[in-house]
Amino acid sequence: MSNIVVGFDLHCWNHKRFGGERKNGVNRRGELCLGTTHKLVDFANEHDAHLVVAGDLVDNPGPVQPQFAARLRDEMARCRGGVSLMLGNHDMTADGDHSLEIYENERVAVVPDIQFFVEGPYASAWTIDDAEHRKRVEYDREVSACFVPFHRDIRDERVRDVPLLIGHFGVFDDSFPAWAQRSKGAWQVDRLFEFMKDRNIKCLLAGDWHARKIWVWSDNLERSLPASSTAPRTQVLEADHRCILQGGALNATGFDNPGLHGYGTAALWDGERLSWQEMPGPRFCVARSDAEEKSVVDEARRLGHNLFLRRYYEGKYKPEAPESVEAYEALPVKIERAASVCLEQVKLPQDRMQQLVSDWLDSTGDDREALGELIREYT
Repeated sequence: MSNIVVGFDLHCWNHKRFGGERKNGVNRRGELCLGTTHKLVDFANEHDAHLVVAGDLVDNPGPVQPQFAARLRDEMARCRGGVSLMLGNHDMTADGDHSLEIYENERVAVVPDIQFFVEGPYASAWTIDDAEHRKRVEYDREVSACFVPFHRDIRDERVRDVPLLIGHFGVFDDSFPAWAQRSKGAWQVDRLFEFMKDRNIKCLLAGDWHARKIWVWSDNLERSLPASSTAPRTQVLEADHRCILQGGALNATGFDNPGLHGYGTAALWDGERLSWQEMPGPRFCVARSDAEEKSVVDEARRLGHNLFLRRYYEGKYKPEAPESVEAYEALPVKIERAASVCLEQVKLPQDRMQQLVSDWLDSTGDDREALGELIREYT
């Protein structure tokens, strides 16, 4: 059984916010994305594994700087066990088009449809269109995993009888907010475990949502058990349980991905067990006091993270940036309070609000992307 390493939601991009000037086509945020990608490929090589990117290799399907794309392609090509790039929603345009072919080579392949990972001298992902074809493949080579990209449905009849299923969709339990539970395409965790039992699937790894979460189902207990999702250590889940790992983003994308933990996940499946570890990388945190700021800065330094820190402060004296942070944004606390009051008073339906924002962005010209990012963050 070949090892499979999975990285989730890399969102590699020259992100403009805190990105600074580009050097040889890559800004600081782009360098950090490439750095975590390098660590992920190293992790796959250390375990002689095939690497699967579970969607959202890039943050935007639009034009990419050629130098950045070349370096990302080179990073993928370093993986000796080969790479499967599953399509995620950020990789695709609204009409289903994508540009991930620019990263393909003899070791890297795009997964545009439901595919099965098969064993053999050259492990690879194969498209299996019908049951008879699948039987012929299984006769010579073991089918050990199934990849379902964002725009495909895991309820497809071909998706069954595999130890490992990798998809790109949200998973939630009762602790999630109501808006998340209503998200299109998301699965309630107990329903998902029932689906896995019916389809004879042991382990499911999901990209898309950016905070790591783990659930374990024991046939003896007949209920799901949420495992710790914050501890930055390796955790092993035995194969006599069914398990679901929502991997979280390899690269936290902004203050909408807050905190030091729950990101940077690299998962390893060896055919019987699932383990994961948290890799250092960009982290976005908020502090509201000197003590909280010091605690966050010290912990980020200890873990080797690149810290982007927003500090809310009282009074008229603006605090100075601590050492060793990537970026520091000091804002009067009254701004946070005013924003909260405004949001409470806004009664527009969500779809109407999005339409108003979109209409306004259409009038902004070349700055649409950057302004859109700011609006999403602050609202």
